[in-house]
Amino acid sequence: MSHNFEIICSHYFYTTLYFVRRLQIKFDKLKSHERTPGVGEWQYRREHFITKGLELILNIDFYLCELINKIGIRLPGLSLLAVAKKRI
Repeated sequence: MSHNFEIICSHYFYTTLYFVRRLQIKFDKLKSHERTPGVGEWQYRREHFITKGLELILNIDFYLCELINKIGIRLPGLSLLAVAKKRI
């Protein structure tokens, strides 16, 4: 509870990406400092099967993280969802 807001629920998601990113950071420390492409440089159209497949995997990750959180297991993730209401 902070600044007149009450957190109703919260959970992390994209846990699979969290672990991939942790490995990437470890390997990047071993390599020279090369420029790595960002998300804005995605080369496939939205309708492409690779984009659709990745979107499906991320949606499954989101729903699994939500389900796991509901049973009381808190996993790390790259993103956080929080629902709050303003206190009166």
